[in-house]
Amino acid sequence: MTPIIFAGLKRGKQLIYIETHPMSRGKISTRRLKEIICGYFSIDFDYAFSKTRKRECVRTRQWYAFFARKYLKMTYQEIGMTLGGLDHATILHAEKIIKNEIERYRESEDDYKKINRIILRE
Repeated sequence: MTPIIFAGLKRGKQLIYIETHPMSRGKISTRRLKEIICGYFSIDFDYAFSKTRKRECVRTRQWYAFFARKYLKMTYQEIGMTLGGLDHATILHAEKIIKNEIERYRESEDDYKKINRIILRE
């Protein structure tokens, strides 16, 4: 298992994840990945990663979880921690949703390809 780096404590006993992950090998940080996805979907960063359940925010977080798994090689638990302590099952579900959308819908496939190109340029 990859060692997790923690910044400290916040909101009771919830551990806050530092915005870089040891497995990223300096290529891209979790924060930069979040910024790329927010920029692509034209959604405010703070709004997208707040606790809201609005559809546009949930989809942005699902896309982030999908790409964090792909490029940062993070565990479901680690990705959940970067999203404010979400359960690993929520991240697993998000990945499944995005994979299904890419396979079923041309628009989602195009989104995948475009975001992929942006990340690879980093």
